[in-house]
Formats: sequence, C-alpha cells, structure tokens
Amino acid sequence: MKRIIPLLLLVLSACSAEKYITEARDQVRNNNYEAALENINKAVDKEPDNVDAWLFRGDLGVVLNNEQLAMNSYRKAYELSNDMRVLDKWGRTALDYGYYRQADSIFGELSKLSSANARVQQIVEEMQEKAQWAHTQVNNPVDFDPQNLGPNVNRLEMQYFPAVTADGNTLMFTGRNLSVNNTDENFYVTTRDNSVWSAAQMLTGNLNTIRNEGAMCLSADGNVIFYTGCDDPYNPREDSRGSCDLYVSFKKPDGTWTEGRNLGDNINTAQWETQPSLSPDGKTLFFVRGRNTMAKNTDIFYSVWNGNSWSEAQRLEGTVNTEGKEEAPFIHFDGMTMYFASNG
Repeated sequence: MKRIIPLLLLVLSACSAEKYITEARDQVRNNNYEAALENINKAVDKEPDNVDAWLFRGDLGVVLNNEQLAMNSYRKAYELSNDMRVLDKWGRTALDYGYYRQADSIFGELSKLSSANARVQQIVEEMQEKAQWAHTQVNNPVDFDPQNLGPNVNRLEMQYFPAVTADGNTLMFTGRNLSVNNTDENFYVTTRDNSVWSAAQMLTGNLNTIRNEGAMCLSADGNVIFYTGCDDPYNPREDSRGSCDLYVSFKKPDGTWTEGRNLGDNINTAQWETQPSLSPDGKTLFFVRGRNTMAKNTDIFYSVWNGNSWSEAQRLEGTVNTEGKEEAPFIHFDGMTMYFASNG
C-alpha cells in the first residue's frame, strides 16, 4: 500500500490538470475566454511541464489581445518541447505584435528544425522576409503627423472606414455606438466650415438599418454611396447573395438617402465582397473579395460601368494581388494611384 498511494496521488494530480484543460475548452466554445484562462492557469500551476496547457494559454493570450501572456506562454511551451508548431505560433505572434527582430530569430530557429521539409522551409523563409522587411521599415520611418479631428467627429466609441468628397469638406464614416448596441454599424456624416467640423450625425433616410452597414466610399460629388451590407441570420437581407455584398444608395434632393440597392450578380457572389473604392470619374469600382471574413487570401477586384450596368468583376491584373491578403483599396483622385493594405 505504501507504494500504491504515491502513484494514486500522481495520477490524481495529472487528472486535475486535464480536468482544467477540458473545462477551458468548453468555455472557449462558449466564448468565455476569461474563465478559460482561469482554468488554464490552474492547469499550469498543477502541471508546470504540460506543453499543451502552455500552448493553450498562449492561444488565449492572442484571443484576449494580451501580448505578454501570449509571448511568455509560447516561449515556455517551446522551452518544454522544442516543438516546431510552438515556434510557428510564437514567431507569428511576435510578428503580429511588432517584435520583428525576435520574430526573425524565432523563424531562424524554426528553419533549422524544419530543414528536411521543403514546404515548411518556404513558409518560414517568407515569414523571415516579412520580419526583416518590417524591422527595416520601422527603423526608417516616413514623416507622418496625424491630427485628431476633434470631439465633434470622434464622438462615438468606434468610428472607422472614412470617406471624403473631392472638395474635402464632407466626411462620412462607419460608426458604432457601443453603449447602445455594440454590434450595429451605421453611417455618419460631418461637414467642415472654416476648418471646424460639425457634430457627426447619423445619415438620414433609408440607408441605415438594424443590420450592419459599413466600409463605404463616396462619389466625387458626394451624392452616391457604395457600401458593404452583410447578411444577418436574425434579420436576413432578401436580396443577399451570401455573406457580405456591395450596395449603392443615392442622395435625394431633400438631403436624405435612398434604401440600399444590391449591385447584382456581376459584382456580388456567395463569397465576401467588401471595402469598395470608386474612381474619380465614377466608372470603375474597386473592391475586395474573399471566401469569408477569416480568409487567409483576399484579392482586389474591379468592375466597369458601361452606362447601363456594371461589368462582371475581374481580379485586378498585375502584381498587386498576392497569395496573402489585399484589403482596403483607395483609388486616388488622380485616377492613377492606388493605396491598399497587404500582408503579402
């Protein structure tokens, strides 16, 4: 019996760690990440050399946007395991949080461990290139002096995806009032008079709905809005092609906006269409398409107005699109320059 009791205690201790991990998984399924973290912390306290628990803790750090929690947990998991999957997560997290030199070093270590795997080597080389490029850019900054537009414009908890008229005096954006409804997106407008912006107000008319309206662009004269409207399982859009589609709304003589109209099958598909940008002459519409909002690959597409309808959308030619994500296109008022975001 003296030999059996220590063994039973050891087994019970291990079971306790697994019990906490299992409970944490259940809590993650219910989006209860803080409670999951409490259980994972108990698991690593019970079993400090449990690699899966430390890896889980790192993943929770990413979800909770706690960079130190994520970075320290992945580091500990690697110290215990020397595992390539841990290095991969640790390196990507370091890259996401701007630890570019550390990311380069982590991927360098992963390169040594994965030397026999050509596919992994290719991915690691690409990640190292990103880390090295980002480190160079951070150490060679471009002069940039952003100015806060003030409390009249920034009066909501969240405002993003701005669009401005050609004269620069009317600004519209997507806003969310978290204290009222933290998921409903609507469009707001503010105008400038002698460098002073008016108090932003929700657009009047039939454009804003109980569903999400976001990521707009304006025609040069400010009378036409192209925007993204996403389907809602609780309040479905009857004209939806699936996921998110592009819509158009027109400003009426009384200053109100018409109900959004789906741009149709030449532009919208069952995939995710979003983030439109209209050329200055109003004849070319650029936008982003991907399988869904979480797609690892999204590309910039365009459609041309022929006087009666929009042409079937085509993937933008040239080297803009990559195997990564291209997003947020903006065609400059010169009609010749495009700005966009990319992780490719």
